[in-house]
Amino acid sequence: MDKGAIEIGRAYAYRQKPRAGEPIERVRILRHVRASKWEVEWLDGENAGLRDFVASRQLVFPWSGRTKYLRAEELRSRFDEYNRPQYEALGTPIERAIEQTIEAAGEPSLMFFGGHLWGKQDAFERFVARAGRDPKKEIERALYSYVDQLGDMHVAAEQAHELARAFTMAEPRTVLDNVAATEIKWSRDVKEPGNDYLLPLLNEYRASWAILRQWAGHDVVVAELQDRVDRAERITLDALYVLQKAGLDREAERLRRKLGRS
Repeated sequence: MDKGAIEIGRAYAYRQKPRAGEPIERVRILRHVRASKWEVEWLDGENAGLRDFVASRQLVFPWSGRTKYLRAEELRSRFDEYNRPQYEALGTPIERAIEQTIEAAGEPSLMFFGGHLWGKQDAFERFVARAGRDPKKEIERALYSYVDQLGDMHVAAEQAHELARAFTMAEPRTVLDNVAATEIKWSRDVKEPGNDYLLPLLNEYRASWAILRQWAGHDVVVAELQDRVDRAERITLDALYVLQKAGLDREAERLRRKLGRS
């Protein structure tokens, strides 16, 4: 546990090796010794009455919440066993593509990390709805998904992949505008002296950007961008006409030069 969250006089679950699945023992905090060291007293079993010094990280959770914490550990173990082969099958480019889709969605509590999608349930539901899916159905079909002791929902890699792809198809500009900005910046930065080390990273992400463009339907997006360019040009030409009609020849000529029409 975090040192700042530990209270003197309170009972905690102690683990000699602070790993999920290891045995727990009930201890009471007697005093803070120094840094991350605490003096504790064992309360049960053959060690009852024993006093010794332990580290903060060995005090894994408050004893009063042990049922909830141990249940969450069990669910996490089952989830990891189910999710591991899915995550390993993704490959780095798809993993990066999922990460960038979740980031572009703009839900601060939602992220793809460690091979699964996790975050607050309300953020997950908003993301699913924006992807054009039914949040209730997605929660129901999320095999081995679970809610941890902090209230965060965890969803496996395969479903995260499907949802990221659906979201990118539903909101291509949300995702691809973010990609374009990053690609422009990194392409510029890599040309600066001493930044050669960025090139492998840039190439790695280009593979994921290609996947995101495929998900978005690249031809459709290009056509949409061209339509925006055409409309912007028409608006500019209309402005040029208005300037000329108003007798503002100097301003009109300046605009004409910027358009390459002088």
